[in-house]
Amino acid sequence: MPGTPELSIYEKTFAKSDETDAILVVNGKKLHVNKALLSYHSEYFKALFNSEFKEKSMEEIEIKDVKFEDFATVLSLIQKNSIKLSVYRSNQLLELADRFMLPAATSCVKFLLYETSDLDLQEKIRLADKYRLEDLLDSLIASFSSHYEFDGYKSMELTDETKRKNLLSYHSDYFDVLFNSGFKEKSMDEIEIKDVDFEDFAIVLSLVHKNPIRLTEDRNLNNLLKLTDQFMLPAAKHYLELFISTIDDQLTAKFDEFKVA
Repeated sequence: MPGTPELSIYEKTFAKSDETDAILVVNGKKLHVNKALLSYHSEYFKALFNSEFKEKSMEEIEIKDVKFEDFATVLSLIQKNSIKLSVYRSNQLLELADRFMLPAATSCVKFLLYETSDLDLQEKIRLADKYRLEDLLDSLIASFSSHYEFDGYKSMELTDETKRKNLLSYHSDYFDVLFNSGFKEKSMDEIEIKDVDFEDFAIVLSLVHKNPIRLTEDRNLNNLLKLTDQFMLPAAKHYLELFISTIDDQLTAKFDEFKVA
């Protein structure tokens, strides 16, 4: 007579005990959990267990569209007996932590990404960007810029917001400090830039992008050059100097004082 099959590490971790008072079911497999613990760590489960949803009074609650092993691993990260993480499942684990609103689980995976050398830097950056792990992303970008050509970073499939922010940080010490230091602006969605002409400022910033705004002789080139100095944008300044060198000698001489020594 065959013996009882041994339970997996996932089932053992969520076996019934005196501390469990709810059952989550994934693909027919049961996870015995503690409602109070899950409610404390997750707004999702807090609503599920304590609101007027029908699940509040159900003995077993089915969780759909998840892989059992990944779901059990994510839930274990808020328990004292957590399951060992695999860095190669980081994307799936972060997705579940985000879906089920488990910030403590997200922090565990984030720490793993920071420490591991088993994933390449570009993949770490992609995950940090995708799941809005801002502090990890800032740290990785700094490391990335010192090891690879920045053109490689620009070609990565990151959000446009992240690309713009880190493109400016790369080209400008001013914006690097603004976005990555302890200033309050680091966490602000909108940052006011005072005492500049909007059109001139936009032109100067565009000069470090792949689609710069077209320069014309009727612009206040003097003011544009001042802005490149004010916001520490040497690449934009060089672009302007090249443009100035293409126009007549008299106009070029007028701007000699702004050329890089």
